[in-house]
Amino acid sequence: MRFVRVAIALALALLSLLVSTGAPANAADGSVSGRVTDQAGNPIQGAGLNAQPMTGGGDGSAITDANGDYTIGGLAPGNYRVAAAAAGFVFELYDDTIDFALATAIAVTSGADTPNIDFELSTGGGISGLVTNEIGNPLQGVFVEASFVDGCCSNGGATTGSDGVYTILGLAPGSYRVFAFTSPTSLSGEFYDNTSDLTAATPVAVAEGAVTPSIDFALSMGGSISGRVEDEVGNPIAGASVDALLFEGCCAFALATTSADGTYTIEGLPAGSYRLFASATGFASEYYDNTVDASLASPIAVTDGADTSGIDFALSACGSALPITVGDDDCDGFSTVVEEFVGTNPMMACEDGLSPSDWPPDFNDDQTVNVIDLVPGFKQAFGATDVSDPRYDPRYDFNLDGALNIGDLVPGFKFSFGLTCAP
Repeated sequence: MRFVRVAIALALALLSLLVSTGAPANAADGSVSGRVTDQAGNPIQGAGLNAQPMTGGGDGSAITDANGDYTIGGLAPGNYRVAAAAAGFVFELYDDTIDFALATAIAVTSGADTPNIDFELSTGGGISGLVTNEIGNPLQGVFVEASFVDGCCSNGGATTGSDGVYTILGLAPGSYRVFAFTSPTSLSGEFYDNTSDLTAATPVAVAEGAVTPSIDFALSMGGSISGRVEDEVGNPIAGASVDALLFEGCCAFALATTSADGTYTIEGLPAGSYRLFASATGFASEYYDNTVDASLASPIAVTDGADTSGIDFALSACGSALPITVGDDDCDGFSTVVEEFVGTNPMMACEDGLSPSDWPPDFNDDQTVNVIDLVPGFKQAFGATDVSDPRYDPRYDFNLDGALNIGDLVPGFKFSFGLTCAP
């Protein structure tokens, strides 16, 4: 299982991606153009634009010029979402929404430009405050992020200066959870107001044209967890990842990577109870203590200012019959990303007898990938052009482009053809 904590603002992340040049244009490509201004009609120079296909495929990007104008070229024909982001302004999708589901589809045709895809960005509101330690000294370099209460991810963030002060700008009006953390550190991160529990965070209201002040934090000395990750015969595993998850939470709270001697220390943990999860390329992942079932994981108690030591793992090496795949937690030859996408259990190797998708692409559940799997399944699905096509089956979409064609046959079946899964 792979755990990811989004730690930067969506808009800022988009801006960093938008500077890519994308694929070279050809005569069959189309383009999207328009202008980006503020609410007073002034052009915004240096805004980042991104055109993302609605059903998978390559995207395109551009940066506005001094007049606020942009052209995103090199786009294959199809429908696109177009987004704009600029420092100090609210991230926006065309036409005037921050919700991906509500974005207006922009049609791109071969050899033609789709013009007048314009944006009028608002400055939105903001959040500011002071971050100190427990005795009131200001903390520099603490990252503070704001996320919609009813959303999943960061919508904006800022880093404290030498005076401990931060200001997050460019937030759409709404209600936010605010989280402060710094890494690596022995200080524990927390949600406003003084809790490590996301569900107990105090909502912070943001209004258009105003900065909500005094959202302050006093970070405390957290606890830590330490131990060693080794293989079944006691050799240290360097570069293994160990994740600490709040026992009553959904996601990784903090993580560490093992050193050359296999040891790790996860610092800055608020007092509480945690699950620990260890993973390493070429080894089967597990929860502490020796289980693949999260519900059976042993709780690890953490107290402020103390280290909980001796939380050790002995990981089993993946069988030599299967290729070593990065992120393959159960050693069945398929990464967790692929297994979650097709609906198989990423922690149970070769799980059999439940449905035709138990071990991709072993569609007849005989724990061997061969032509018997290829003919009845892929043959009927082959040629689906997008996810709305009745023939589309996500189990076969190995390159995740929303279509089923020869591009899936090569990465999907070629590397696994002939394999027998031996848990």
